[in-house]
Amino acid sequence: MSLARQLAERICALRYESLPPEAVHWSRVAVLDTVGVALAGSREAAPRVVEEVLELRSGDGPCLIIGTNRRAGALDAALVNGTAAHALDYDNTASSLGGHVSAVMIPALIAAAEAHGGSGRDLLLAHVAGFETGRIGLGVNPHHTEKGW
Repeated sequence: MSLARQLAERICALRYESLPPEAVHWSRVAVLDTVGVALAGSREAAPRVVEEVLELRSGDGPCLIIGTNRRAGALDAALVNGTAAHALDYDNTASSLGGHVSAVMIPALIAAAEAHGGSGRDLLLAHVAGFETGRIGLGVNPHHTEKGW
């Protein structure tokens, strides 16, 4: 069985109830922080530029564009909201992963939850799984951030 398959099976076997309370706490903090900085960043030019490039129209999907009353498809909402989350550069950092993980991951997870009917617990579980997967990736190639990734 490939390493990727093993990782996928392990992630699929995760349950919210089995997460350590500390992991749930910090995941909640990361989600709240990211939504807050995305809301602040939604007033900046960068997310509007992304919307223009994507030619987004109001009501074209199930996912909210943070800071607006507009909706878009999951991929477009994740991109616009991720741009907003990083626009002011106040998003949190994960020094153990070498960067601004939440601004990338959480808008995508929120969009996936909105598009597929996920719950808040599903969102937190996916965040913990994504963070842990990133830690594995860093172990495989600890120098990728030095090259701009």
